[in-house]
Amino acid sequence: KCPVQIVNRPCEVCLNFFSNIVLGVDFSKWCDYAFQFAYHTAKDLNSNLHIFHCLNIKNLYQDSVNLLPQDQIEKRVRETEKRIEYQYVSRMKDFRDYEVRVREGVPFLELLKYSREKEANLIILAHHTKEDVPAEEADLGNTVEQIVLRSAAPVISINHPDKINMEQ
Repeated sequence: KCPVQIVNRPCEVCLNFFSNIVLGVDFSKWCDYAFQFAYHTAKDLNSNLHIFHCLNIKNLYQDSVNLLPQDQIEKRVRETEKRIEYQYVSRMKDFRDYEVRVREGVPFLELLKYSREKEANLIILAHHTKEDVPAEEADLGNTVEQIVLRSAAPVISINHPDKINMEQ
């Protein structure tokens, strides 16, 4: 009943001991706990924190065939950046070693690409399910599963947020 770190392969990007942490956010209540964990970890380790969200390309179609016009997609990107600033950055007090990035695409692919670009040596995600099942019975979501399988960096899954007191 604690965060779970998953190391899928030898970590060649970990030489700087978690100096670049990427947090994938989806604005869920579970993600609030992942944010708290990532923020406190980055602050305690004097690391850079990269807060990342991907607008799922499947949700950017105005109908079954046509993608939204680019100006509307860019508007959603700006709105999402503001939401990250409000929901997460506003809670970081005096911490300044962070970056916010929003992209559109396939969430797990974009997060993995961004993590490589930033030479992330740790990825933090919330593990949750849309189904109403006890946490002990929940499966990893597709995005978390794909990131765990493909990431060069270790992944920490925040899987029991109700058991973690991060408001220190």
